[in-house]
Amino acid sequence: MTHSTVYRPLECRPDSYREWFGQGNTLRERGNYQDALYSYEKALEYYPNDYWAWYRRGKVLEALGYWEEASASFEQACQILPGNYWAWYDWGCIAMELSDWEQAIACFTQALQAGPGITGVITDRGKLGAIWSVGHRR
Repeated sequence: MTHSTVYRPLECRPDSYREWFGQGNTLRERGNYQDALYSYEKALEYYPNDYWAWYRRGKVLEALGYWEEASASFEQACQILPGNYWAWYDWGCIAMELSDWEQAIACFTQALQAGPGITGVITDRGKLGAIWSVGHRR
């Protein structure tokens, strides 16, 4: 991380979870994923059970193509807040990228339980079911 991305509040208060998380959000929105990742990881040092920091960390890792690490972040977010369908859905999408069909189906099922009627989850779970059935006919 370059020190030029550190905001003034972090210079005065480098132990501030809120400032690290906020900086991560700003950097992520700007497409500066490496620095955003660093910021989310610093935020998690101060508040390790924050759903949103784990979730956003997963999104940044996904954008960087770090599938395994993104999967672990989404899993952590799901453990912290199992009723939020977004982390389940994104974990399922990552599982598909990793060709872990069973995990993807389990995640999409959880996402549907947490947010019934979510169109994207229903669509992706349907596609996944078709892939799964073709792969197991052989």
